[in-house]
Formats: sequence, structure tokens, C-alpha cells
Amino acid sequence: MEFSTEMKKKLLELSGLSNMKDLESIIKDKNVNLKGVKAYNEKIKEFMETPGVFNEKTFEKVWDLFLQDYSDVQNYYEECKDESRSIQKSVNLRTKGNEAYKKKCLETSINLYSDSIKAIPPSEDGSEPLALSFANRSAAFYEIKSFSQSLNDVEAALYFNYPLDKRHKLYERRAKILIQLGFKSLAKKEYEKAVENIQSHGGKVSENLLKAMDDFDNCSNEDEFLGKSLEEYLGQNLNSSVNLSNSQFPALRRGLKVEFDEIKGRHCITETEIPAGELVLCEDPIVSYLHPSFNDKNCSACFKPLNDYCIPSLKSTKYYCNLSCLKEDNKFHDFWKAHNVLGEDRTLNIHLSIKAIQCHDATLFEDQMDKLLKTDYMFGSNKSKEFSYYDKKEQYRTIFSLVDHPKERNLDEECKIYARTVLAIRLLRESGYLKYKISNQECRQTDLAVARALYKLNTGFKYNLHSIHEVSDTEASSSMNKCVPLRDIGSGIYPTLLFLNHSCNPNTYRFHQGKRVFLYSKRKIYPGEELTDCYGMHHLSMPYEERQSNLCTGYCFNCQCDACTFKYPLFHELKQQNQNETEPKVLKEKLSRIKSLFEEKLYLEAADVSRSLLTGLYESKEQQSMKPYISAEHVGLVFCYCQWIYLSKQIRK
Repeated sequence: MEFSTEMKKKLLELSGLSNMKDLESIIKDKNVNLKGVKAYNEKIKEFMETPGVFNEKTFEKVWDLFLQDYSDVQNYYEECKDESRSIQKSVNLRTKGNEAYKKKCLETSINLYSDSIKAIPPSEDGSEPLALSFANRSAAFYEIKSFSQSLNDVEAALYFNYPLDKRHKLYERRAKILIQLGFKSLAKKEYEKAVENIQSHGGKVSENLLKAMDDFDNCSNEDEFLGKSLEEYLGQNLNSSVNLSNSQFPALRRGLKVEFDEIKGRHCITETEIPAGELVLCEDPIVSYLHPSFNDKNCSACFKPLNDYCIPSLKSTKYYCNLSCLKEDNKFHDFWKAHNVLGEDRTLNIHLSIKAIQCHDATLFEDQMDKLLKTDYMFGSNKSKEFSYYDKKEQYRTIFSLVDHPKERNLDEECKIYARTVLAIRLLRESGYLKYKISNQECRQTDLAVARALYKLNTGFKYNLHSIHEVSDTEASSSMNKCVPLRDIGSGIYPTLLFLNHSCNPNTYRFHQGKRVFLYSKRKIYPGEELTDCYGMHHLSMPYEERQSNLCTGYCFNCQCDACTFKYPLFHELKQQNQNETEPKVLKEKLSRIKSLFEEKLYLEAADVSRSLLTGLYESKEQQSMKPYISAEHVGLVFCYCQWIYLSKQIRK
């Protein structure tokens, strides 16, 4: 049968496809045997028995309808291409690096080896050339006594399958470095591995190596660097957690707790007074996704800006700041190459959902379906009976109990979610995450359990994810502007931060360093007061009507914060109206001091001075209900600017 243009558009919309040619190919190869748009819509409505609530009967019908359309998911994969990268280009650059190394032009050789590494294309064929470039750069780093970088490159060379019969060279180099650093017991093991490698390949152990072993046996084997682990020396513990001394929520400041009521839902309350400028939350996302447009600028695992010594992925166009990040990210199969059919938007919602599923084996969802996938909007709060300490297990459970506004979804949106869920199952099968026989295409119980989990995540993440930002212009630190130059680089789900409600005049400031989020108190926060966050609609920069419209559309609620209730003015409308404001002379002197510290690149010190100013600008609880005034907001912006630049500079060290 023939499909009209309108029919094709409807099918295109409902199937989640973005390209009409893909749809026409599907119709040609696999006729879905529907008699027009009316019949199609009737069938959709038939299996949409319970809008907003996933059930197996519904999904099985969707499976039959859509699975045929995605019979060969490889057809929708975009090939990972980068015309600027090739193995031959990498080999040529490595050869030039070797020539520079022989001439003792070590810095030049390091730069050439680095370019050689970055030139490797995403292909398994690039494994050995990549390993050789890392090994050669390691030698150059060793010569200039950059031992930590040399060790990291040795590890990378071994990871990318450096030739087995030559690995003794790397073991020897690693042993020499470890001796220099005082890790003698580790060095001895490396010498032993070098000897074993030579002998296992029929080689003869050199006199130099034998002498090194003899010299080693004649000295103490005790480590001299007992106060610091090798991982710490190599800088591989940069993502270690920050302890804020909260006995129940490790990401929260001591004295903060999560409560629940029917109006506010889950929300965060302080039991103690919090001074202005204090760290109140520090957390890494349970799942995150870097937007692919930043693959060559930021580490795809930790989101830190890349330096010249980054590591390329052989599976995609991603780069990583170190081998640990690459290994961590490789645990997840990335489906960005199928984004044409999954759908693409700045929130990266569906990609976050698929990645979150892969955090655990598929059997978890089948074995614990009733417990894990039970929606409990109280979970994590003081009203939850099944909760004691917010560890990673409980955090993962929370993401299946997110507010998802099921009554707000219309039929078309519901259909798109179902279609993408089916496609996601096909992709997870293709990647090997879901085990199945090629000849067996029916929907299994495990598929249903994972599909139900995907559905819940896809609907819940929409209203609970946070954009991740970084300073876009590092040169902006030379002067203090009114606004921090930020850019959106990805999205993440923060299991504790998502408990905070929105306010158009929040009492916190939010910052990012890589993908880690920091929340600082904007002013003094008193016992019993709620901790609030801003979802992007702030009264200083957006008019009341526009804020209400955006919040209603994006988050399905009408904001009733103080800024909306009392119609707080925009930044340019603010008046200095607080009688107890810090004396203008004192304020002027401190702002001048902050500016001087900033120009001297003492960003942390500048932030400390602005922090003390913030405390003085709010002296009593009664003043918190008053409209903001220009001096307080100006000092707050100064604090934000200093803190953003400090975190940005620190991560780039």
C-alpha cells in the first residue's frame, strides 16, 4: 500500500525517527500494514490503556508494532569519522618524534608524540600504533624527569597492547622511576616482570638488567614514600569525595536533612545556622553525559578540560584526561551513533537513561522489579521507612522514584517514549548488554523489566536532570565582569541535589568543576529554613511572566517563591533600600580589595573577602523577606565570579 505525505509525517513523529528517507526505507522493506493515519491512531490509543503508567501488556503491543521497524539497528548508526585523524598521519608524526628524540630535542619530541596520539582514528586498528606512541613519549618524559607522566604513559602503552615481546622495556623503565620515587618494593616486582618477559620470549637477559637487579638486592627494599600512595602521586585520586560530616547524606553539610510534605514534596531543611558563603553540598552525578560537540575539548568521563596529553578512544570520537577515566567510561556502551533515531536534544535525556541502565546487570531489574521500580516519592526523606543511609545503592533506587508528572503527558509524547524505549532495548541487545539468541526476536521477561526501568528513567529524568556548566572564556579572569561567561557542556543526574526545590531567588549558588557540583550558601540560612536551588529562571535576569511560563512548560508547576509572590525586580531595577546595609565606604573599600586580589590572580582570597561581605549584608532573619537590593546582589555576583574562576583555574592545573 502507498502512504501519503501526511501519513509518513505522522509515522515519522510517532516512531521517533528524524529522517524521512529512513522512514521511507522502513516502509519499503517492512510495511507496517496500517490502513491510514486514522487506523494508526486508533491502534495507538488502543494499547495506550494506562497513560503515564508502564505495563507489560502495553509494551508487548508496542514491541510488535515497532520492533520490525528497527529490525537492523546497524542501518541507523552513524560511522565515527574524523577526517583530520588517520593511522598514517599518526605514524608520520611518531617518526618525526623519534627523530627529535634522537637529537635530544625532548620537548619537541613530546609534542610530536602527543600529536601522533591525538591523530589516531576511532578504530581497533589503531591500538598498536597508539601503544607505540605512548611508549615513546614515556621515554621522553623520563628523560626530562617528568616521572608521573612517564608512568601514566607506560600504563597506557600496556593497556593498548604494546607488543608482548618488547614489554620488558616498559617494565624496566617503570622500575627505574619507582626507585627514584622511593617505591622500592613495587620496583622490584617490575624488574622481575621484565626478566620473566624476556625469558618467556626466548630472549637473553642483558648484563645491565642483571646488574640493576644485583644492585637492587643489595639495598633496602622498604618503601621510602610511605606517606603517599602511588595513585596519589600520579594524581589519580582527584575525584575523591569531600566529607561534609553529614551522618545520613554524605553530599550534604552537617545539619541538613531531607523532609517531605504534600505541597513541597521532598525538600532540604537545615537544623543549624549556616553562614553566608559556606559549602552546603558537594556531589558527583550518578550518571552524566558530555554533549558530543565537546568530545575534543573535555574528558568524556569527568568533564575536565583536556590538556595536550589526552587519551583518544578507539571506539568513538571521545577523548579522556587519563587512562582511569577511559576505563571507567568504557564500562558503558555509547549509543550516540544512533541519535538520529533515538532523538537528540540538549538535555540528552534518553542517552542518560540508557547509560543509567548499564550501571547494573540486566538481571537486577528482573529480580528486584517490584522493589526497585516501585514509585515512592517519599523515598530518601524523613517519611521513608525503608531508608537509613544514602549510599550509592539507595541513590540508585531514588532515580526510579522521581517526580515525572504522568498526567501532563499527551498521547503523542507517550507514544514517542514507548517507541524509543523499544529501540533502546534493541540497541542494548545489539551491544550485548541484553543476552538473546539471534533467531529469538520475541520480547522476554528481562526485556520487559529493563524496558520498564528505561521508561521510568526517561520520564523522570526530564524533570530532574541538571545542566553541567564550565567557564567558557578562561581569559575572562583578567577582569571582573558582571556575568560569568559560562557554557552548557552536558547533563547529569545528581541524587541529592535533585531533592532541592526551585526558587527564583535561591539562597544558594551552584558551581561545577568538571562534572562535580558545589552548592554554596548565598546568605545566612537559619534553622528550619529550606535550602533552595535555581533551575535557570532567576528574577534578576528574567521577567516574572516569562519565568512562570518556562517553569510551567518545563517543570509543570507554578512558582510561588518570594520573588514571584512579591514580584521582585530585575537587576537593573534594583534600588539600595536596606537601612542596615554595610556602610558605602566600607563596601567600596572591600570591593576595591577584591578587585586587587583578582588582578593578582588570588581568586580564592578574593572569594573569601566577598564571602565575609555577604555575611554582613544580611543581619536578621526578618530582612530575608525583603526585596533584594543592589549592593547585596553585586557582592553576590562578585563572589560567584571569583569562585567560578578559582574552580576553573584549579581544574586546569
